[in-house]
Amino acid sequence: MIYLSAIIRYKKREQIYRPLTDALRKIQWVKLYGYHAINIENEIARQMEPEVLIFEPIGQIIHAMSVTNLVVHTKSALDSIAIFLTQLYNIKIKGGDRDLKKKSFREQVAVTDLQLGKEILTLERWLDDLQAIRDEWLHRTSMRSIIIYGPSEVGIMPVPKKLSNNYEKALQASLTRDNFSSIKEFAHYHYYNLTKLFNAIVQRAIQIESQDLSETIPKPDQVESQLAIFPVRVNKTTHFTRIKIGRRTASFISKGVIP
Repeated sequence: MIYLSAIIRYKKREQIYRPLTDALRKIQWVKLYGYHAINIENEIARQMEPEVLIFEPIGQIIHAMSVTNLVVHTKSALDSIAIFLTQLYNIKIKGGDRDLKKKSFREQVAVTDLQLGKEILTLERWLDDLQAIRDEWLHRTSMRSIIIYGPSEVGIMPVPKKLSNNYEKALQASLTRDNFSSIKEFAHYHYYNLTKLFNAIVQRAIQIESQDLSETIPKPDQVESQLAIFPVRVNKTTHFTRIKIGRRTASFISKGVIP
């Protein structure tokens, strides 16, 4: 991304890439929501004792919200990506038709760029799965977290795979990988595919933007000596002597959530 940013700044094409920047921001949210849901499951698991029933409604609510937000912002990132692709390739599609959930839009991208189209084709099942889950949880029912006591191959707070208006019935299905995903598997499935698509687009964009460069752009480690992607506004004249990492950010870094 740093190298691509250097190229598009040189070519004065930053405006076209703003939706892709928004997509990256939303991908960060997806990762953190996934981590948050996994962390809640781990915290509840640590509290479990023989013959003790843990009453944790707040944890279950926050878990359900985190899983829902993971899905919502994954779809939102894809929407930003779709807007970017229409601008990059000058695709004559507007409004709600700029959507990767639609086969017609995927096909239009593939016609315009066969290389990227093949990458999207490998992700079609995931794109359809994501849209089905989002529509189910937002428009027909809602995600609800369950705590499992006893043996389970899908963790203690799994996510049902089969969509149903009767969510309670779905939660009563056999605790197998055919019926449920562990929260780690669920988060990985969506985050992995989202970043796979995003990285493919970034690499393709570098190839496209590099074709007509009049001079060589320095490699990424030479482009930026400092990089900040989280805004800070200083409202008074101040001389800073050091940078301090906040406790919450330090915790995420120590756990490997932020590389």
